[in-house]
Amino acid sequence: MPSAAQAAPSTPAEARAVEAAFVSGLASLDANDPKQAIPIFLGVLAKHPDLVRVRLELGRAYFADGQWSNARREFLLALSADLPDPVRRNVLGFIRAIDARRGFDWDISVSLTELRSNENYKTNTIDLNFGGFRLPFTLNRPDEKELGLTFSASASLRAELQALNGQNLVTTAFAEAFTFGDYAESETLRDYSYGLRGGLRFSAPRTTSSIALVATRRDVSTTHFEDRAGVELAFERRGGNGLSIFGSTQLLDVDNARTDTLDGTSFFAEAGLRQSFSGRGLIGLSVFGEARRADLGFESFDRLGVSVFGSVEARFGLSIRPSITLSRKDFLSPSPLFSGDPDEVELSGRLRIEKTDLIFGNGFSPFIQMEATEVTSGIDAFSYWSRDVSIGIRRVF
Repeated sequence: MPSAAQAAPSTPAEARAVEAAFVSGLASLDANDPKQAIPIFLGVLAKHPDLVRVRLELGRAYFADGQWSNARREFLLALSADLPDPVRRNVLGFIRAIDARRGFDWDISVSLTELRSNENYKTNTIDLNFGGFRLPFTLNRPDEKELGLTFSASASLRAELQALNGQNLVTTAFAEAFTFGDYAESETLRDYSYGLRGGLRFSAPRTTSSIALVATRRDVSTTHFEDRAGVELAFERRGGNGLSIFGSTQLLDVDNARTDTLDGTSFFAEAGLRQSFSGRGLIGLSVFGEARRADLGFESFDRLGVSVFGSVEARFGLSIRPSITLSRKDFLSPSPLFSGDPDEVELSGRLRIEKTDLIFGNGFSPFIQMEATEVTSGIDAFSYWSRDVSIGIRRVF
């Protein structure tokens, strides 16, 4: 295995400091104190993000502390480095153990951002067709803005089902409660969802798959808006060199609480691949599709898109994660009142930067996220753009 001083620091004094910190982190980890080891390893990687041995030990510390998503991420990044075969097999074993984990886990993220009831539409005037006559109408769109919170949280419980295990296969039952959305002092800007998910996860040496039932409720402006319930399937196939192939599909029944005309079904599917590189970066691509069918045919549509995403662990403890998504939405039976084509093309980009070596409170790190979206429709009244910046904290361990 590469030494702690791989991609050595520029001076002997710096190399000695890195080695001392690394040994201190190992001592804490060996003393069954991963919470003490994690910030030590993060501090080393903040200055030397290409030290793969340190990243492996950080993954092991996260694993020992039960921080599964963080551990999985570090191990996947390390797989792209030049690892000896026994080490590579151990890393794949850790990932499999994470997917087959048991016990309780929770996560939370909260950020401060501007919430608004209206986007920057190209126009509020729409021409409607009445028997061949085009008449302009002005849409009465509220324009309310307020500083608010965007949040997500989850809690999950897992247990191994030994009766369903097979050769090289571990079966785990899981249940999860989750919530996400926007909260503002003004009730009209509140929009949050919450739900339950439960199912089975099957973990093999290089493959993980799952099947789950899911149910969600969405409240908008503090009133019941929509319920969704159905089934989810997901899989991932991992290679020894950091390449992963993944996919998921979801079929949901949609019950709108405000009008029966929006009841129907939603089918979503995604497939893609991701490749880690240099022991500290990742790049990926996915294609996705959605088929929404509503009792009111005007609201039924098909959507197809592609997303390119990545991440890199940079100096100064910065984790930089950009993504770009391009999609097209085609309405199946547009309203005959429209004088134009309501189909939409959406281009969106996101850049999230986390300061992973800055930890405060009960294991939280800060982040900043910037998003931009532009939607172009054949009807100008449905074309808009938006720009958002949020600053928040995420539970690290």
